[in-house]
Amino acid sequence: MLFFLNPNNGIFSVEADLNISRIEVFNTLGKLIYSENISTKKSTINLSNQSKGVYFYRLKIDDKAIKTGRIFLKK
Repeated sequence: MLFFLNPNNGIFSVEADLNISRIEVFNTLGKLIYSENISTKKSTINLSNQSKGVYFYRLKIDDKAIKTGRIFLKK
């Protein structure tokens, strides 16, 4: 699985070997700020409307979390 970060503009890309079923992004307080149901191997997350800082992501395949991590948004 690949996660391409581009913290300069808030747009991030993700690519997996299998179809991703859901992408979730949370702020540092644990509030869900982005969620998308998809069924593709590639997707783009647009956080350009969010404040700079640290966010946490969770990728799911078939409702199982397969990858979690941090996103650093530097506007």
